[in-house]
Amino acid sequence: MDEIPADIRNEIIYYYRLSRKVLLGLYNKSIIFVLPSIVEGMPSPPLEAMACGCAVVVTDNGGVNEYIKDGLNGIVCPVRDSYCLYQKVILLINNKALREQMIQDGLETAKEFSYDNMNKNFIRLIEEVQRRKS
Repeated sequence: MDEIPADIRNEIIYYYRLSRKVLLGLYNKSIIFVLPSIVEGMPSPPLEAMACGCAVVVTDNGGVNEYIKDGLNGIVCPVRDSYCLYQKVILLINNKALREQMIQDGLETAKEFSYDNMNKNFIRLIEEVQRRKS
């Protein structure tokens, strides 16, 4: 805690185990979401944050590349590059137009990856496979 500047120490809240309700409340109160992980499959927290209107900054941990396009619907930093994460968060704080554009594009991305759309796409895929086998 001593490394955190005194003027922002009181602004930082650490959460551990969160209920879904609390988590959604935090997403909805936030404007920027950061996922600094090293390795992920296809993480859902950035999509959840996008659906709640957050701009996202993530590390290039593998799975996020399925839906985050750097500079369009989010920002991707190299893994273990905390300075990049810092710079991009500051950029989004200071550049409202960029932040708003990423929020809008993120909302569209979240719609594409909604459970309803994913189920419809899966059903289409199954139907296509069945047609090709016939």
